[in-house]
Amino acid sequence: MKYFIATYILLYSFCTQIHAQARLSVGIKAGTNTPGLGINSSDPVIDGFKTILEPYYGIVLETGLNKKWSLLTEVNYAILGITKNGSQVVPKSTYTGYEFGTLILPEHVYANFYSKIELNYIEIPCMLKYNFYQNKKLNIFFNAGPSVSVLLNAKVNTSGKGKIYSDEAHKTTITPFNFSFIHETDLTDWFNPLNFAFQGGAGLTYKTHTGDFFVNLEGNIGLMKIQAGNGDGSNNTKALNLSVGYLYHIWQ
Repeated sequence: MKYFIATYILLYSFCTQIHAQARLSVGIKAGTNTPGLGINSSDPVIDGFKTILEPYYGIVLETGLNKKWSLLTEVNYAILGITKNGSQVVPKSTYTGYEFGTLILPEHVYANFYSKIELNYIEIPCMLKYNFYQNKKLNIFFNAGPSVSVLLNAKVNTSGKGKIYSDEAHKTTITPFNFSFIHETDLTDWFNPLNFAFQGGAGLTYKTHTGDFFVNLEGNIGLMKIQAGNGDGSNNTKALNLSVGYLYHIWQ
């Protein structure tokens, strides 16, 4: 991880040093997460969740190095939202404090309910951009590089009512009465405040005299576990974002 941080700092420093020496463009972008992507994991806490449509937008600074290469520095606001409806692991906060007599609970217990987890991040990627194809009006490009994310907040909303089971097959109930799963819980302290990731994608640019319109499809893969503790999963972030934007040429 220390090598990743060092690489990111060097790239970011390089970006700022050459801004005064090369063509410069500034712009905005807006888009969404790609919904419906399933999460298949050996970790039952997160397995079976699916991404939902959430906003993704930010500002972009592009510094040209030559006709083919440039540097992209972005500051983006991203919401990572995932949901699951049906059988799943019950959050420990639902039954913490209840007395179960001599019953020893397994590591995970299960129930049928709906849950939605949202994590809000500020993402700062610093990427290289390569113009694979160019003509007078169009560019096809690839971009990739490291990214650091700052967690603003995280929460989970659950709803439903039913029994809790000690097994995933729902054959053995823990208690004869129903639990309420209507909760909104602040999970910010459960997650690491920083996340490091690799971001990359491809896109298309339409050129005008004053700037460029672009569309970009990007993937973001986390390089570290996002949970701060070990009790509620061990996962890395994964996202696929589709965005459109406009870059205004300050000078070129």
